[in-house]
Amino acid sequence: MSTIEIEPVVTDDFEAWLNGRPKWLQTAARMLIDSKRQLNQVEIKTLARLCKLEANNQADPGFLTVTPGTLSQAARRPLLRIDEILDVHGLNAIKAGANLPFGKSNLSVIYGQNGTGKSGFARLIKQICGSRVQGRHTQQCF
Repeated sequence: MSTIEIEPVVTDDFEAWLNGRPKWLQTAARMLIDSKRQLNQVEIKTLARLCKLEANNQADPGFLTVTPGTLSQAARRPLLRIDEILDVHGLNAIKAGANLPFGKSNLSVIYGQNGTGKSGFARLIKQICGSRVQGRHTQQCF
């Protein structure tokens, strides 16, 4: 079971300012926020087309806006906590149906004798965390 705490949406001054800018610029900002990377040539050409349409007072369904609270939500992501892993099957030396509770503290230690599944649980936690690094070294997730 996991717990997610959600904070109230807060609109900041920059978002209010941005929503008063031309629609093509709002679209550019939204594209940057959504993709989290620099725009490619195709996207830049799309923005140029939208800019020309807006300059000629023509409508287009391609205009996007920055939803109030988007930037503050990106800065304050909800806290995610794994309370326990339940009913594990078919994973290395871990006994079928095994559970791993983490308790309520901010630090958990997995320990035990060789061959009891510590590394298997560590790899499972790494997978849950979305680690990009594969291999035996598990401390990168924590």
